Amino acid sequence: MSDKHELLVSQFLDRLVERDYDAAASYVAADARYHVSAWQPAVVGRPAIRAEFDRQAALYSAFQYELVTVASTDTVVFTERLDSLTMGGRSVVLHWCGVFTFDADGLISVIRDYYDIKELEQALAPA
Repeated sequence: MSDKHELLVSQFLDRLVERDYDAAASYVAADARYHVSAWQPAVVGRPAIRAEFDRQAALYSAFQYELVTVASTDTVVFTERLDSLTMGGRSVVLHWCGVFTFDADGLISVIRDYYDIKELEQALAPA
C-alpha cells in the first residue's frame, strides 16, 4: 500500500532529523542497498547503512527536510525535497530526490539519492 510506504519514508526521514540512527536503520531490510549518490556503488546491509549514517553525521548538523512532492506505486516512493543542513559552519539548502523501494515485509530494500553536487559545491564555496 503506497500511503503506508509514504508514511514510513516520512518516519524514516524524521529519525534522521532526530539523529536517531538506530531507529532509522530499523526501517531498512537486513540486505538493503543505499546509494548515497545514485550513480555510486551501494552501501549494502543494515549494519553498513547504519555506519554510513554515522559517517554522514560527522559532516553536517541541523538536518531538516521539506517534502515538495511525493509520488508512489505499490512498492516505490519518490520524494522531491528541500534538504537543509549546516556544513562547514554554513547553512545549506539542497534540492534532493530520494527513491525508496520496499520489500514484501514493508522494509526499505533500496534507497537511491539524487542531488546536484554543483549545488553543494556552490553553497560551500568561499564568498
